[in-house]
Amino acid sequence: MEKEEWIVVKGSCSIRPMKGAVKINCMSLRSQIHIPNGMVGLIEALEPSELEVSINEHSFLEKRKEAVPKEWFSAMDEIKDAEKIMVIGALDSGKSTFILFSSNYLIENNVRVAIVDADVGQSDIGPPTLISVGIPSSQVLFLSDIPPLSSYFVGDTSPRGNLLPMVVGTKKMVDKAFEHGAKIVLINTTGMVFGGPALALKLFKLEAVSPDIVVGIGEEVKRLIDLFSSTTRVIHLPKPRGMLIKNRLQRISRRKTLFSKAFKKLNHTTVDIRDVKLIGDLQIVEALSNPSIFKAFVDIKKIEYLLVGLHNRRLELLDIGLLLGVDPDNYQLKLLANTNVVDQTRIIKLGRLRVMPDGTELGRVNPQSVFSINKASLPQP
Repeated sequence: MEKEEWIVVKGSCSIRPMKGAVKINCMSLRSQIHIPNGMVGLIEALEPSELEVSINEHSFLEKRKEAVPKEWFSAMDEIKDAEKIMVIGALDSGKSTFILFSSNYLIENNVRVAIVDADVGQSDIGPPTLISVGIPSSQVLFLSDIPPLSSYFVGDTSPRGNLLPMVVGTKKMVDKAFEHGAKIVLINTTGMVFGGPALALKLFKLEAVSPDIVVGIGEEVKRLIDLFSSTTRVIHLPKPRGMLIKNRLQRISRRKTLFSKAFKKLNHTTVDIRDVKLIGDLQIVEALSNPSIFKAFVDIKKIEYLLVGLHNRRLELLDIGLLLGVDPDNYQLKLLANTNVVDQTRIIKLGRLRVMPDGTELGRVNPQSVFSINKASLPQP
């Protein structure tokens, strides 16, 4: 590689530096690394360098003069004097890549940085449907290498219909980051940037979080950041050329992998409905809490595998789980859950998404479809 030359590589592959100095995803590369299937590494030569790259038929490798716009590095230098930076952009605009590069850059400059991942549909930190915060102890190859410090349960992979929890969760995770000593917080957001709900979400999130800088990536968000410019400092950046686009099936497949990984540590257990407070759709909560209503009107198949959030009495998320069934006569919820946190659970939030234990998404619950008359359970004259 020549100085300032780039290589874009998509796994699965292995990379070993042989000579010179290179960075991958703005992290110094000093020893052999492995890039998992589907993950992308952006390699920059700081001086004439040699790499040994092992690829297979599923890998992608391409040399480029530029993989990341030069304006990104100017912005990274600019944000180091701020405390809260919110990054917005459409799908596949490079939001996560910019946050990864910025995080590694700030860590290299001895800044304690936190990342709030509020992209509930394509989360990097923690499982999908959660807003999570993580504080990396050192530079990372991928944002997914950062363990979640704390999470907020939204219960859906889309912000549509969930604007209030999206705003509340983001604010709570930003506050949590500063409580744990972060000096700068980078906030990732969803790719929902078109239409009235998108504008409302971004405006209310802006008001709740009060970022020092809003970074907008791509022409799609030009109108949004122009609206923000009257109240906060904005930086408009171009998207990287030749971004590797993920289609809908690839996004679903990635979520399936993340869900499956999160569910592997869960076990079958039960919770007494009388010992917990249920939060969610009022009709479903009422039915789950009342055996006679449940037996007479609820089609259990319509809420089987409903995603739930287990919380302590301070409404702090302990873990996610799945609703497997109900024993109304004994007031028991049958769950797939982390048995280590069940005893601490005092509040269970009901999500909107149904997910199989293997991570397959079954769609969203329609509260109206949950109820049907079970004549066998009705009182007989």
